[in-house]
Amino acid sequence: MLNLESTKEFEKNIFSDDYDLYKNLLLVEYKFFLSEMMMLKVDRTSMANSLEVRSPFVDHRLVEYVLSSNSSYIDYKNPKAILKKYLSSDFNSSFLDRKKMGFVFEIEDWVYTNKDLVMAQIFENNTNLNINSKKIDLLFKFKSRINAIRIWKLYFIEKYLSSFN
Repeated sequence: MLNLESTKEFEKNIFSDDYDLYKNLLLVEYKFFLSEMMMLKVDRTSMANSLEVRSPFVDHRLVEYVLSSNSSYIDYKNPKAILKKYLSSDFNSSFLDRKKMGFVFEIEDWVYTNKDLVMAQIFENNTNLNINSKKIDLLFKFKSRINAIRIWKLYFIEKYLSSFN
């Protein structure tokens, strides 16, 4: 199907004699799967949404570092050990060993600490949504994440609609 003379010719073009089996597998994934599948999809979806996306783990210096390190160094129980060693000169251990963190916007804190701003946005614009102020006061009184999200949605829709006035 590939019009190759033999499997050996294909292997010679893909695999490197300089690396062991594990690193050859990494190279194949880097050359084919990552570039032809994953990066292509990320690029298309980000461009379709007007986003500029960076992929720091595809940096050539990191790839070269991983390929130049000894395969026996790879710890399958701690797969990030190579990455942490690579980054250790730039970051301290409190950063490298911290727990996993998401990119969460603390909506609850923001809504409740900016009550005046939120209330002004909701009630001082003429968007004719007829929002009951007593119910909003109850949402502020009984503080919870779900109530903060409800308030945030009202704030956001009012802000959006007021942009047309």
